[in-house]
Amino acid sequence: MTLTATMNFIAHTEGGPDGMRIATGPLPVPAADEVLIRVQAVGVNRPDVLQRQGSYNPPPGASPVLGLEASGEVVAIGADVTKIAVGERVCALTNGGAYAEYVVAQTLDADVIVIGSGIGGLVTATQLAAKGASVIVLERYLIAGGSGGYFERNGYRFDVGASM
Repeated sequence: MTLTATMNFIAHTEGGPDGMRIATGPLPVPAADEVLIRVQAVGVNRPDVLQRQGSYNPPPGASPVLGLEASGEVVAIGADVTKIAVGERVCALTNGGAYAEYVVAQTLDADVIVIGSGIGGLVTATQLAAKGASVIVLERYLIAGGSGGYFERNGYRFDVGASM
């Protein structure tokens, strides 16, 4: 895959969702301990909404682009990355920037987790839970975090209010 120098991302103005629009900007370049992910899905969580509304400022050095959670395919790796390869499918907790075609994520603290098939899904859920994420595995579905609330099933109450 040949990467271009630019990408599309969702820019926003302070306020509601109607202030969001497609914009073009530079393609992020992974640092030595980061991977570049071609984003295929993102999570929407409370800090994203608060940032869009103007109530939350990203920390210094973080991307001003919305989005903390992403999954997709690794398309480039930094010089120090050894446990994740180009072409692997991953989910990641980013430092912002997930509402874009591409996002970078650090790998040294396991912020990027390889998604496997079969037992790999269970391993992924376990790794996310070990990082403090709320994880629920339901047949074929993995709910990590969620926008808040709960649901009940077979007499059990499942909280999906915490975010990664």
